[in-house]
Amino acid sequence: MLGRGGTTVTRIPTPSVGRSGYRAVVSIRAGTRGGSVLGLVVLGAVVPGLLGGCAGEDLSKANFERTTVRAEPRTGQGAVPAGPIDDPAVALERLRGVDACALLSGPAVSGYTEQEDPRRVDWGVCRRTLVDVGGKEFSLWLDLGQTSSATDATGEVAGLPLVERTDGDTTCYATAITSRETDLGITVWADYPDGGDSCGTATSVLAGVVERLRTDPPSAEQPEGSLREADPCGVVSDDVRASVFDGESTARPAGLHVCALGEGRATLRVTFRVGFPIQDAPEDGERITLAGGATAVREPGTTETAECDVRWQHRGIDEYEAELVGLSYYDYSEAADTASACAHVTRVAEDVMTTLPSG
Repeated sequence: MLGRGGTTVTRIPTPSVGRSGYRAVVSIRAGTRGGSVLGLVVLGAVVPGLLGGCAGEDLSKANFERTTVRAEPRTGQGAVPAGPIDDPAVALERLRGVDACALLSGPAVSGYTEQEDPRRVDWGVCRRTLVDVGGKEFSLWLDLGQTSSATDATGEVAGLPLVERTDGDTTCYATAITSRETDLGITVWADYPDGGDSCGTATSVLAGVVERLRTDPPSAEQPEGSLREADPCGVVSDDVRASVFDGESTARPAGLHVCALGEGRATLRVTFRVGFPIQDAPEDGERITLAGGATAVREPGTTETAECDVRWQHRGIDEYEAELVGLSYYDYSEAADTASACAHVTRVAEDVMTTLPSG
């Protein structure tokens, strides 16, 4: 897990595995763990085991923030599209059911030489290595639920606002904004270890991805009872939300399978993901039993902030993978304490258990 304060930027070629078993591609932490309700986002996390056929353990405990590298934007292509974005092909509920790895095959990458098959990183996230027409090898990543703001757009791609950002001379992140209201977009980032036209490659592939979504979107497998297409913003009942946040609260998507809920200085994150099956509780956590007999791991925070996490396995996939639910609660109020944070998140977990798909 990333450090709970300070700022960390990790370049793609350098793996850095934390307690969660994830490698942060680019992560920016400002202040203490949690941040504001609307700022709790993640750029991308790589599960080392998953790249070899296994999933990394516990994204729900890896409270990264999804954001792009803050670098000088390049000049975009054409004028930035104005007005609302109402393309059903890139709607959040539609993208949850798309096979991201299938998008990194076929027309979108037809001009490149394949070095390896696409590899799933998480739901909606995929990577692969290719070689361009000049013989340069590069890594290509696709994230269907990246957070980025249309106010940073400098042009357009496939009729959508385009945000381009660079990281040195080797990496470019091209994002097609899919929602102005939630600051979500589809991101393709290209990394050339030896230098290359990273922005040209990323934007070209991104255009092909959006076109495929409009004409022939590849559907991902949806087993009965899977969380893949479930809405994480809709699994906490109104009554429990009101009790936890002492009144009204907001709910905002922070990715395809992440929701940030909150009011005032309190925040709850709900995360659905694929990871290692939960086995042993961490040294500073405990096993608890939720409604229906489900076993979960509860882990209080280690900072002065009132924080507590609960996570459990929703359904098994195979020996190495399972669908996981993670809840993380933070309260920055002076009167808050860890015991109350754990009580709140446990109450939410009991509630969420009754609303999840079953199979």
